[in-house]
Amino acid sequence: LFLPLAFIPVTVKMVYGAWHWQDKKSLSLVRLGVAEIAHAAVFAGLVGITFKN
Repeated sequence: LFLPLAFIPVTVKMVYGAWHWQDKKSLSLVRLGVAEIAHAAVFAGLVGITFKN
């Protein structure tokens, strides 16, 4: 249970960081969206593993 809980602040930090990085480097929304989907998939995987064990 600790792994997904620790993952939440990382997610917030990543989204917050990406938002600011987007302003500076004009990161495409598509690339940011793909990163978010991948991140959400990893998070869902971690949650699934945690609750199976």
